[in-house]
Amino acid sequence: MWMDQAGVEADRLLNAPLTTASELLCFGVVGAVLISRRPDLPFGWLLGLGAAANIALVGIGVPSLALAHRGHTGQVLAWGISLGVVQWVPTALEGIINVRFPSGQPSTRLARWLERCLSYGIAVALIGSYLGNSVMTDLRNRGQPLHNHRFLDGTWVTSVGNASLVLIPLLILLGILAGIGVIVRCLKATGIERAQLQWRAAGAAISLVLFPFSFAGLTSGAYGALAPLVFVSTLAIPVLRYQLWSGHRPPRRRRVGPVVSRRTLIEAQEEERRRLRRDLHDGLGPLLTGLRLNLDAVQAQFDSNPERAREHLATARQASAEVISDLRGLVYGLRPPALDELGLAGSLRLHLASLVKDSPLTVTIEADESLTLPAAVEVAVYRSASEAVTNVVRHSSARRCLVAIAFNGGDVVLTVADDGRVSDTWHAGVGLTSMRERAVGLGGTFIASSGPDGFQIEMTYPRK
Repeated sequence: MWMDQAGVEADRLLNAPLTTASELLCFGVVGAVLISRRPDLPFGWLLGLGAAANIALVGIGVPSLALAHRGHTGQVLAWGISLGVVQWVPTALEGIINVRFPSGQPSTRLARWLERCLSYGIAVALIGSYLGNSVMTDLRNRGQPLHNHRFLDGTWVTSVGNASLVLIPLLILLGILAGIGVIVRCLKATGIERAQLQWRAAGAAISLVLFPFSFAGLTSGAYGALAPLVFVSTLAIPVLRYQLWSGHRPPRRRRVGPVVSRRTLIEAQEEERRRLRRDLHDGLGPLLTGLRLNLDAVQAQFDSNPERAREHLATARQASAEVISDLRGLVYGLRPPALDELGLAGSLRLHLASLVKDSPLTVTIEADESLTLPAAVEVAVYRSASEAVTNVVRHSSARRCLVAIAFNGGDVVLTVADDGRVSDTWHAGVGLTSMRERAVGLGGTFIASSGPDGFQIEMTYPRK
C-alpha cells in the first residue's frame, strides 16, 4: 500500500497520523450531522471545512509524497506534497467556532474583531504557506531525497509565502483567546444560555490545560487522537440537545400546509388594529360627537324652549343607545362576553345553535362543561369552531357535524368533522387560512383532510 511505501516520511508529513485520522472522522461525521440538523448554524459547515482540509492532506498530500519516494517527479507531485501545510487548518477553525458559539454569530464587538482576524488570517496564512516551499524545505532538511520542484520555487512569491508562516502561531494564540472567551461567557451566563455554554466551556478548559504539555511534546499520541473527539462532542451535544439558536428553545414541529410566516402574522395583527381604529373613528366618533352636541342643545334650551330641549334629549338618548351597541360590538370582537358568562363549552353550544337554527345541519358538541383554558387559547378555539361550523352551513351538504374538544398531553385538540361530500379539487379559503393562522400563531398545529366520510379539521393549541 502507498502508506506503507511512504513509511516514516509520510508520517512526518502528517506529523501525527492519529490526530489527522481522528480529525477527519470526527469533523466529517459530526459536521454532516450538524449540517443536516441545523444548516442555519455555521458550526457544521466549519467542521466540514476542517474535514475537507484533512481529506486534501490524506487523499492528495500523502499519495504525492509516496509517489515522489518511488522516484516520480513533476509539477503535480510537488504541488500535491505542498498540501502538507493544511494540517493546522482544523485547529484554527476551532477558534472561529468558539467565537461564534452558541448563537452562530459573535456576541460582542471584540468578538467580531476576533472572528475577522481569525477568518482573514486563516485565508492569508493558508494561501501564503501553500505558495511558499516550507514543506519541501523541511523534508529535504530531514534528508529526504526529493527532486520535485515547482515553477515558483526560488522566486519572490515563494519568499513572501514563507513569510506568511508567522501568522500561524498568532492564529493559534487567537484561538486560545476564543476558548478563554467561551469560559468567561459561561461564567457570566444564566439559565439555558449557561447550560448551552457549559459543554463547550468544559472542552475549552480541557484543551487549555493540556495545550502547554502538548506544545512541549509531553503528551502521547492518544491525546492528539482524543482532542478532536472532545472538541466535537462538547460542540455537538449542546447544539443537538438544546437546538441552539440565540439561546431559545425551538418551536415544536407544526404540521401545517403552507407555512404561515412571521410577516403574515404581523400583517394580520396590524390589519386588526386598523379595523379597530376605523371602527372607533368612523363609528363611535361621530356618534359621541352628536351625543355631545345634542346634550349641549338641551342645556342651552332647557329654560327658554323646554319642548325643543326634550326633542334634543330624545335624540341624545337614541345616540347613546347606538354608542352602547357599537361598544358591545367592539368588545365582542375582542372577546365574546359569553365566554366569561357561560364558559367555553356553554358559549359554544349557545352560539352554534344560533348558527344552525335555520339549516338542516345537526351539531353535536363533545366538551367538558367545566373546561378552562388560557384566554388566548379559549378565544382561538371558540372562533375556530364557530368559523368551521359556519363553513359547513354555507358550503357543505352535510347533515351532521361533530365538534369535539379534548386534551392530548400538553395540548388541547379541537376537531370539527362533518359527513358532507367534498370535491376532489377543494381549495383552502379565507376561513381555513384564518384558522391555520390562529393555531400556528399560538404555537399549535393545523390539519385539514377530506375523505369518503366527509371533511375534518383538527387543530391543536398548547394549554400553557
